Amino acid sequence: MKKERFYEGRRGGKKGFTLIEVMIAVVILSVGIIVIYESFLISLDTLKLFFNRLNANLILTEKLWQTQDLYEQAGGVFLPLRSEGKITMANKVFDWQVDLSVWDSRQDLFIARTQVSWMEGYNSRILSKSGGIKRYFNNSYVEIK
Repeated sequence: MKKERFYEGRRGGKKGFTLIEVMIAVVILSVGIIVIYESFLISLDTLKLFFNRLNANLILTEKLWQTQDLYEQAGGVFLPLRSEGKITMANKVFDWQVDLSVWDSRQDLFIARTQVSWMEGYNSRILSKSGGIKRYFNNSYVEIK
């Protein structure tokens, strides 16, 4: 009974791959791995950016509510306010700033502007939010925009 061969190579019936074929396969696999690795690093950077943006948004909202609380503790009397500071969250330093000013004195409307900035690599990122404060019969109301 005769044995059948599945593949007869160019080298007189020896099975296997040539060195050139192996090198081409390694190059193709290497390029694929590099593309996957780069896309993974880009997605990690994007995830970190959105995580820092979420933390900055939390700081902004908290500072707006703290400004409303200060306004209510002052008995609804307008106190021009400008404050700033630093907060560290998840090993990232966020600089914040709050500015409370009169929006429309005839209707007891005030505006609170908050801003948070942080460094993302070599770039400075800034996120800001403002909210209107109106006095209603010894109570105040905040509308976040």
